[in-house]
Amino acid sequence: MNHIEETFSLDAAILRLHEEHFPELEAELRRIYAKAGLKDNPNLLPVLHGDLNKQGAEILISGINPSYPKKEYRKLDEDVFDSDLFKRRGTAERERILEDLIQIQKHLIHGGGKADGLKQLPYFRAIKSFSEAAGLRGWDHVDIFPHRVTSQDFFMQALKVAPRYEEAALGVFIDFLSASDYKVVCLFNSGASGLALGKLRKFFELKEIKLGIPKSANQRHGFYTSNVCGKPMRFFLYRMLSGRGQPKKEEREQAMKFFKTHLSAQVL
Repeated sequence: MNHIEETFSLDAAILRLHEEHFPELEAELRRIYAKAGLKDNPNLLPVLHGDLNKQGAEILISGINPSYPKKEYRKLDEDVFDSDLFKRRGTAERERILEDLIQIQKHLIHGGGKADGLKQLPYFRAIKSFSEAAGLRGWDHVDIFPHRVTSQDFFMQALKVAPRYEEAALGVFIDFLSASDYKVVCLFNSGASGLALGKLRKFFELKEIKLGIPKSANQRHGFYTSNVCGKPMRFFLYRMLSGRGQPKKEEREQAMKFFKTHLSAQVL
């Protein structure tokens, strides 16, 4: 059963990141939005997760950052996500809002719950289908970067000129991994896979396990072993399961076959 060390609070670390380093990223996002003629508010509260260990998940699934699904969120009061308004509220109201954010996120990932009018997002439905077909025992989801931005292209552009935010956010993610004991970290996104092969390697070494999964120049997927702060961990890198660039059905089925075989033989 997976557990998160009691001395580490992911949500507390995310809120510190938001207060101390997000302004750097926000300033660049505002510039990008203005250039694109958009009036979106980039100053949104980050995603929070609550207790991740109750279901005993042994698999962690991660992407780059949470997209801001306007069509879904607009079914709620968008002010709940506004960071400036949050700062002006009292302590009791802040605590209520933070709990609401946790419940909304759980609803968007797993469905059900009390978030009236919200649906489980298609991305997570695809992950659920993949995980069930691969025989997973349960999974948690935590993106590498916790801030909501509708366009991942805009987010990646802003990240290039926000080095302090990037370094701090990667540090939070690594601290979370080292405080947990997930057996496999699945990066179901080509951008996240690229980050793992690039910048995350500054924190730990990744050694590929040769399994024979076919690759091409624009596909980053495969199994890797690593040692994260003294803990053995597997990484499964795979390009996105849904949206633009998603693999064909035959490719998904082949990846699931390798995934399931390798996990059952060496990990679970």
